[in-house]
Amino acid sequence: MKRFSLLLLALFALVGVSFAEDIAIQATGYGVTRNDATTAAKREALAQGIGQMLTSSTEVENFMVKRDVILTQTSGHVKSFTVLKETQGPDGAWEVLIKAMVGKEGLAKDLAAIKVLMQTIGNPRVAVLILETNIDNGAPTANKAEMQLLDFLKSKDFRVVDPNQSLRFRESAEGVKALGGDPEAAAKLGSKLNAEVIIVGSAIAKQADVSNLDAFAKSGMKSASATVSLKAFNVSNREILAAKSVNAAMPNINVYTAGGNAIDKAVKNMMNEKGGFFDALMESWRKGANDGSNYTVTIDGVNDFAAAKAVKAAITVVCVSLEQRGFNKPSLELEVTRSGTADDLASALDGLKIGTTQKLSVEGVQGNTVTAKLK
Repeated sequence: MKRFSLLLLALFALVGVSFAEDIAIQATGYGVTRNDATTAAKREALAQGIGQMLTSSTEVENFMVKRDVILTQTSGHVKSFTVLKETQGPDGAWEVLIKAMVGKEGLAKDLAAIKVLMQTIGNPRVAVLILETNIDNGAPTANKAEMQLLDFLKSKDFRVVDPNQSLRFRESAEGVKALGGDPEAAAKLGSKLNAEVIIVGSAIAKQADVSNLDAFAKSGMKSASATVSLKAFNVSNREILAAKSVNAAMPNINVYTAGGNAIDKAVKNMMNEKGGFFDALMESWRKGANDGSNYTVTIDGVNDFAAAKAVKAAITVVCVSLEQRGFNKPSLELEVTRSGTADDLASALDGLKIGTTQKLSVEGVQGNTVTAKLK
C-alpha cells in the first residue's frame, strides 16, 4: 500500500510554479453533520487545488484513480478556510460552502509527490561520488558531503547505491575524470555501479582570513568557507540533469570542524533552497515524465539501409521523436524520446512489426538503454 499510495502528485510542476502564492478556492461539501460537510468541502477544495497543478490528461486520470488516498495524505495543505454559507436541508443533511487557501509549496514538496515521480520514471538508482578536501586534508576517505547528500536522498526514499561501492572507484582514472565533470567518464562509472543516475562533484573547505575581525581574534575562533559543486548525469545518455554550485561559511574553535560544518551547510543549502540542486533535478525528471525521456535503442540484425529506414519508420509510431545516432550494419543505434519508463518502451518495441515479414525482439533493458534484434 505504501509503495502505491499515490499514483499522481509527482507530476506537479515542482519548480515551474510560483510557490509563494497560495490558491484561493471556493468549494462545497455535503454531510450528515455540519462538521462532516465542512470536512468534505475542505477535501473538495484540495482536489481543485491539485487539479490546477496538474499538467496533462494522464496526470488527471491517475489522480482520479487514487483520489481518496491522495486527499487523505495531503489534507494538511489546506492552510485556512472561511465558511461562506451553510444550509441544513429538510432531511437534516448539511451543505457548506467555504473559501479555502491551499498551499502550493507544501503540495509540490510533499514527500509522496517525490515518491510518485520516482515511480513514474522507473525508480532510478542514484550513485554519489564527491571529492572532498577539508582545509588541507584531501584524504580519499573524506566523505562528509557524500554522507550528507546520501542521507538527504534516502530521507526522500530514493534508491541509492552503497557508498562503499562508489569509494573503490574514487581514485581510479575513470573516477578522477568523472569527478571533474566528464560526462563520458561519469556515465561509464554509473554503469559499473548499476546506477541510472550518478551525482559527481567536489566539496572544498578553506580557512577564511578573519584577522581583521576583533571578535574572532579575541575569542580564538576560526572560520572556514566551503564550496560544493555537483552535477547529476543520466547514465544512459550522458545528459546533465542538474548542475549547481553553493558557498557557505561556518565558525568554530577548531578549523577542521569549521570546514566540515561549512561543507555540511553548503550541501544542506544546495538541496533545500528553492531553485537549488534538488529542485533542478526534480524539474528535469518532471519534464521527462510529462514530455518524454530520452532512451538509447540499439538494434542488431539491420543488414542494409532499407531495413534501417523501415525500422525507424515503425518506431516513429510509438515514440514522440527519434534521432539516428549511428548505423554500422548490422547495428542501428537510435535516440528515442518517449513518455514512461524504459520497460514501457521495451514493451512497445517487443514484437513491433517491421515491414511485412519482420519484427523486433527486445533482448535487454539496462538503465535507459534498450537492446533489440530484428528478426
